[in-house]
Amino acid sequence: MVIRSKGIRQAALANVLWGTTFLATHRVAGVWGSVTSSAMRFIIAAAALAVGLKLSRYPILLPRDHRAWGWIIATAVLGFGLLYPLQANGLSMITTGMSSAIMLTAPLLLVGLSAVTGGRVSKAKWLGVALGTVGGAGLLLARQAPSGPLAATDASTTGIAMTLGASLCLAASSLTTKQALASLNQGNVTFWSMLLGAVMLTPFALYEHRPAGTADLIDWSCLLYLSLVCSVIAFFLWNRALATGDAVAIASTMHIKTPVAIALGCLLNGERLVWGLVVGSGLVAIGVWVANRPSADLPKQEANIEEKAA
Repeated sequence: MVIRSKGIRQAALANVLWGTTFLATHRVAGVWGSVTSSAMRFIIAAAALAVGLKLSRYPILLPRDHRAWGWIIATAVLGFGLLYPLQANGLSMITTGMSSAIMLTAPLLLVGLSAVTGGRVSKAKWLGVALGTVGGAGLLLARQAPSGPLAATDASTTGIAMTLGASLCLAASSLTTKQALASLNQGNVTFWSMLLGAVMLTPFALYEHRPAGTADLIDWSCLLYLSLVCSVIAFFLWNRALATGDAVAIASTMHIKTPVAIALGCLLNGERLVWGLVVGSGLVAIGVWVANRPSADLPKQEANIEEKAA
């Protein structure tokens, strides 16, 4: 894929960073629990981002009206309160490679959500959805457990369902974030949605009862990496990209996470690169590419919105 606009480049970099999160998420969820580790991650990230905003040209501002608050809360619920606990729980049942491959369906789900909410969807985008569906069948057949020290259990239907739920939340949160960015800059949208997401998760974390004393230096390092690099930096880049262009076009970069995660899973976690996973991921990636090609049945200015916005 040729990356032309600044927004697309920023989104691509964010997804490279998110591609490195799967093994770290699996590890910290095993120590603190999926909800507790997510809450800790975003509390640390929100605190770090508050300091960064204080020192930068992006002062912390309150959303200006009920509508703005509504989009921020929706983003917090979908993008933080639901997405990460679902993904972390799914990772306890399936491999990191399969998890990243299933999350590749998010851009295709975003196409469907855009159509349902009144957006104009081209024939190419619907073809992409069809290819993604075929690719999803390949993913369901790729049930191979890793053999490394962080090995997941059998790739269960529950784990797949939870990860698909996380993918749907990711797609929906891209639309709500785009709406929130109409009234706040990317720094404040990132800060408020992340902080509210952490607040929502904290009461549920009390029921996991995972003592922090069991964590070692590597566990804490993984948590800090997820908080500072994969949350503060990656979400700031992602929201900055969404502020410059069309959500569906920006979402086409989500496929970059998959090869990064699969490569790390094979190198560091003993996961096997099975053909079902390769073929399924490939078909979904093709579907993403087809769904985001400029189309003659859409106005030219709409097809190239990201280049103009940059």
